[in-house]
Parts: sequence; C-alpha cells; structure tokens
Amino acid sequence: MRRRIPVPGDLAQDERFGEMYYALTKKDELCMIGIQASPNTMKRYRLEFTAEEAERHGLSNLPYEEVNENATK
Repeated sequence: MRRRIPVPGDLAQDERFGEMYYALTKKDELCMIGIQASPNTMKRYRLEFTAEEAERHGLSNLPYEEVNENATK
C-alpha cells in the first residue's frame, strides 16, 4: 500500500502552497512540496511512498495517509 506523509510541526503549512508533504524527485531525493503547487511543479515529484521507500528515507515512524492505489490510476 502506498502512503502520503505530511510534514509535521512548524513546516506543515505554507501560506502560498498549502499543506506540505514529503516527496521524492525522479532521482529518489527526498524533498518537501506543497499540495497546492502548480501542476507543472507537481509533475516533477512523487508524493506517494511505499513502505520500503519510507523506511529508506527515515520516514517510517511518521504518521501517514494511506492512498487507494486504484484511485490514482
């Protein structure tokens, strides 16, 4: 099952881009992106992690939202 992981604490909300989430670049680099970023920006990142990816990036202990894989296809 895939998951979205919101950024906790003071960085959780951005005035311009809304709620912040951890994301992966195409090079598998960890970053943060606002859920209201432009569609062109969103194309460059993946907000959904597998359990293995979350573990590899040290995010496995953070709260997450489960993503229905059938809804994203």
